[in-house]
Amino acid sequence: MRDKILDFSMRVWKACAFFVYMTKGMADVMFERKRQVYVLGFDAPHDDNWNRGELKEAAIVYIDKHLKRSRWPFGEFWYRPKDERQNLVRAAAMLIAEIDRLDRIEMDKFLDERRQRREEEKTIRRKGKRR
Repeated sequence: MRDKILDFSMRVWKACAFFVYMTKGMADVMFERKRQVYVLGFDAPHDDNWNRGELKEAAIVYIDKHLKRSRWPFGEFWYRPKDERQNLVRAAAMLIAEIDRLDRIEMDKFLDERRQRREEEKTIRRKGKRR
């Protein structure tokens, strides 16, 4: 049942994605996230290494530059503040990376549970055929 719900929700999302109103800010955040992935190499496997809230902390620092010294989780080299709007765009892109990381964790759990259920079902069927 959960598979069907996930499949249906994905189809609805894809269908709606073409009709979503996109503001300049939304487009800039999407572009920044793509830049982080393709230019800087901050892809999913890279982001998965930051599992202690570092991406959220970095976003918070970009939002409030007064927190820089006390909370920036990465090396000094990676802190490159710009104007307020660009800092907000970077923060939003980092939050998207964190959300995607959490979604991957949930999907992995779901797939592991599904694999385990299928293995249990196979075992039950094999035992049933032996009788």
